[in-house]
Amino acid sequence: MPSIQKKEEYTNKVIQLRWKDNQMNTNKRPTFTAAALRLSVENVVNISRLALSSLSLVALSIDPIDNYKFASYAYIASTMYAVYAALTYLFNSTGRTPKLVHAFSYVADFSFSSALVFLTGGASSPLSMLLSFPLLVATLRWNWRGAITTSALLIALLVGLSFADDGALTGAHDDINRFVIGGAFLLVAGLMLGHVGAFRERSLERLAALASWPPEVAAAGEFPQLEPSLVHAAATMRANRVLVLWEQENEPFLFISVWGSGKCKSRREEPGTYDGLVAPELAQTAFMIGEPQHDRAIAKQIGCSEPLQSLNRSLAWDYGITRFVTAPFTTQNSSGRVFILEPDSTSGELIALTSIVANRVSIEIEHHILRMELDAIAASAERARLARDMHDGVLQTLTAIGLRLASGMENAGQSNIDTLNEPREMLADAQRRLREFVNSAYVDKRIPLDGGGFPIMGATEVTSKRVFDLEVDCSKALGEARRHWKCSTHLRVSPQGAQVAHHIGRQIPPILAEAVANAIQHGGASTINVEITRRVHSLELTISDDGTGLPGPTGEFDYETVFLQKVGPKTIRDRVLEVRGDLTISNSSSGLTLKIGIPIR
Repeated sequence: MPSIQKKEEYTNKVIQLRWKDNQMNTNKRPTFTAAALRLSVENVVNISRLALSSLSLVALSIDPIDNYKFASYAYIASTMYAVYAALTYLFNSTGRTPKLVHAFSYVADFSFSSALVFLTGGASSPLSMLLSFPLLVATLRWNWRGAITTSALLIALLVGLSFADDGALTGAHDDINRFVIGGAFLLVAGLMLGHVGAFRERSLERLAALASWPPEVAAAGEFPQLEPSLVHAAATMRANRVLVLWEQENEPFLFISVWGSGKCKSRREEPGTYDGLVAPELAQTAFMIGEPQHDRAIAKQIGCSEPLQSLNRSLAWDYGITRFVTAPFTTQNSSGRVFILEPDSTSGELIALTSIVANRVSIEIEHHILRMELDAIAASAERARLARDMHDGVLQTLTAIGLRLASGMENAGQSNIDTLNEPREMLADAQRRLREFVNSAYVDKRIPLDGGGFPIMGATEVTSKRVFDLEVDCSKALGEARRHWKCSTHLRVSPQGAQVAHHIGRQIPPILAEAVANAIQHGGASTINVEITRRVHSLELTISDDGTGLPGPTGEFDYETVFLQKVGPKTIRDRVLEVRGDLTISNSSSGLTLKIGIPIR
């Protein structure tokens, strides 16, 4: 077998080649947006503080407030705030600002704003909007906690100012209307900014969670091991379930993996089971449905005048889908969709996050397909090596044994000839089967290999055009088993004359031979019935006998139970798994029934 290191190197080369043309192109941001996003939070705060304090000083100069009792102190406080803002801008605009400086500047902003409002009339001050600045700063720095706390402090301050000595405003009383409106504004602003802060904090947490995606787990079966990723996606998106549906190139199935209630289940369906997962207009779009009326809103957004059924009705019914976010994915060898079901919210960010999840899941599916292809290539190389060894060793030995047996029969009596004739025929059958195996290893599937037994990069697979006649070739296999085990066999093929590619059909005779052997040896059967049905995308084999069944539990065992609990003959399980087929077993005291599905690519 080729070395593992070389296999990994080849895997990396294939992945690089296949993903080279699928890189995502990031659009350039507008100039203003790019410049704004380059500013840190502290830069924004410092620039805003300098602008606000400077404009407040200008406003007091243009529109004098000499009628206020503490007008002179207001000018001094405004000037000091402007100087403080300028110094802060000059010394703190670069580098990382310590948290202690954050707290000090917050206290300074709150104190200067409160003092200016108090000195210019209290609750009815023309500078009352300055109180919004510490609220905005607290939201940027501490998200919802800063917004709610500062809003409560500002409302308390406003109430205190309303009860203060109204001598601060000479010749007038506090305007109750301004007090009510100001308090209501601070309350509403605190709640809304608190929501924005909570949204921002949750978005950062989700992005951090997506960045810490669990490592990919290699799986040996036909399904990729998506459970760690789906569990992580559900926790990140705070969803009850995650559903993934995809199709693979050259695979006649719809693959489904769903996580929910702490379990991940995978299965496959016939193509067309959910024909068109979403509306054709949304096939390449990530979207969200939070309420039934969202279908109409989405139709309006994409310019569709007719009512839009966004989700396949059968899919929605089978999985009880109501609220969901979905995003498509397409890779070199697969295409499908990820559905985040019953998320805790319907915020717009979920669409972008689901697209990230879909992209990550698609990479795992693509890697799994590549690993399966590499395993198949390695198996083909090993089959070819084994065929050479059998041709040069076992076949030559069997031929020599056959010649000696024939030579001995020439000098034997008639009774001995009759005794030796049956082993001679069995030996000839074994030779023929071995030759067929050797030939199939070279003819059915050939890929140019390098000196180490690995496929040459860029080489094209050549597939034989030989066909396998289901009735003729399976009759031969059953005839050999019948002669060997002295039993009765019956074969029915539907439709008559059905054929498949030889590299698919050659898997059937070993399965039939093993099934007959097990029925006779372990179940004491005397009759084996075989039904083969050729469908568009699969072969269906039903093998039943009249024996006593297998020892152990009786009943119906589906695909998952058969392989997890290792029910039934191991050789048949291995062969079904090798061809990515389906196997169900019915075991009873009146006989054993095997139902096998083999995909036709």
